[in-house]
Amino acid sequence: MYRTVQFILAITIAAVLLFTMPAFSQGTGNIGFSFSQVIDDQSIGLIGEYEYAAESYDFKVEGQLQSGDVYRGKSHAEIVFDISKIDVKLAADTTAKGYTLETLGRDTNFTVGLTVPVKSFDVEVGMGGNSSAPWGAPNALNDLVPKGYDQSELEALGLQNVHPAPRGIPFRDGASVNTYIATGFDRHGIEVDAKGVLQLTGEDKAHQIITYFETSKNLMDRLTATIGAEVAVMAYQNKLHSEVAIFSGLGYKW
Repeated sequence: MYRTVQFILAITIAAVLLFTMPAFSQGTGNIGFSFSQVIDDQSIGLIGEYEYAAESYDFKVEGQLQSGDVYRGKSHAEIVFDISKIDVKLAADTTAKGYTLETLGRDTNFTVGLTVPVKSFDVEVGMGGNSSAPWGAPNALNDLVPKGYDQSELEALGLQNVHPAPRGIPFRDGASVNTYIATGFDRHGIEVDAKGVLQLTGEDKAHQIITYFETSKNLMDRLTATIGAEVAVMAYQNKLHSEVAIFSGLGYKW
């Protein structure tokens, strides 16, 4: 219960910060509600972003908090500046998810990337460090106790060790150094981004390919509806894991 209150409080603080940010800066931002479905798990929550462009650099921060079948949180911060006509990007990304707040897993990346134009596309290459902790799998005991079953009897049966088959993209356990290559384009109002990640160090190496599709439509002067999908494939522990996430959002731009 205490963790749930913390999660709700975090959402409230994030909303207050995003709504009041225009009073302290000349940047632009967007805040709204988001819905996502990853396999059979549905979550709903808040999403926000803020951008500021100066003469010598661009700054961007994004955040997302959701609850439902899965608790999910994402944050992204980046600063981009130009060196000899090459864009240099410093970025930090964190993703947290779990079936309960007590068993949240975490995946954090700090990266340095260079963006160069290649014909009609921009290609970004970079390296960075990763730190991850796996998220706890649900078990039969936690599912049955709230329905009135006696916990001691369920523990005697060993149901705390009975887990459903894993689904979606897992989080590794440990630290590593990764390299990546990414590109993207916008055609007919549809944004397409692709990224490949290769793990260089650490045990149980995980390699990923992530493809992202998004399209938006202005409903009113500052109101925008967005729908998109993310397809991820990971080679990890001699297995191929995959995940398709469908998401939508309704945002207000200020």
